[in-house]
Parts: sequence; structure tokens; C-alpha cells
Amino acid sequence: METQIYPKGRRRPLADVAAGKVWTGLASAQAMIVLAPLAHGRISPRLGLGGGVVLLWANGRASNPMYSRSAHGWAGIVTAIAGLAVHINEHLRAIIGVEVSVVTRSVKIRTGNDVVVQFGSPIARGVLGFEWGALRRRSKKP
Repeated sequence: METQIYPKGRRRPLADVAAGKVWTGLASAQAMIVLAPLAHGRISPRLGLGGGVVLLWANGRASNPMYSRSAHGWAGIVTAIAGLAVHINEHLRAIIGVEVSVVTRSVKIRTGNDVVVQFGSPIARGVLGFEWGALRRRSKKP
């Protein structure tokens, strides 16, 4: 299970245009199935596929307060991940990889006729983290 919220503590607007200011964000929740073969050595591959929902929002503050507006929308998200697990000890792994997500529909935020922000597909990002748990290793054949 994976959840994420963006932005975290962002106080500055994403867009500051003549018509006003726009703050944006997204939150997602996904379930993933990850294949992580039993390790022969210190490094093992990881492949995964998952999906879920994403909430996108925008808060606008117009120069003329009568035109200020906020909006939000839901979309589906499908994600694939590929990477490596480096076994540090019998319980701890360092994870490094790439995650690519596809949002089921594109969301555009406009001020007047200008597109200020567009959430769409694909979304690619690097992954770096740690996992803690019971690890199984294949026993070496004598």
C-alpha cells in the first residue's frame, strides 16, 4: 500500500499571474503487487504493478476577490515500478528504482485562457527508500 500527499508544507503559490495566485496539490492511494525474487546474493531485482485513485485540487485567489475559486477532481492511476533491493543485513534492504504512473484523465488548471498547471500522464520519479522485515534468502547449494 502506498500513499502520498503533495505539497507538504508548501506556502508559496505554484503560479502567480496577473489574474491572481494558484495553489495546487495531489494526494493518492494505491495498492501494489511487487515481485521480489529470493536473493542469491546482496542485490535482487524488483518489479511491481499497482493502481488506485488520485485527488487533484487547486485553490485560486484572484486579484478581484469576486472571481476567486477552488476546485478538485478524482482520477484513476496505474503505476509500474522497477528497481533493485540491496540487502544490508538479514532484516534491512535499501531500495532504489524508477516508478512510472499513468493518470486516467488529464486535469488542466486555467486562469483566463492560460493553462497554469496540467496534471497528466506519464508521471515518472525516482524511488529511494528502506524496507524492514523478515527476509528470506535462498540457501547456497553445496
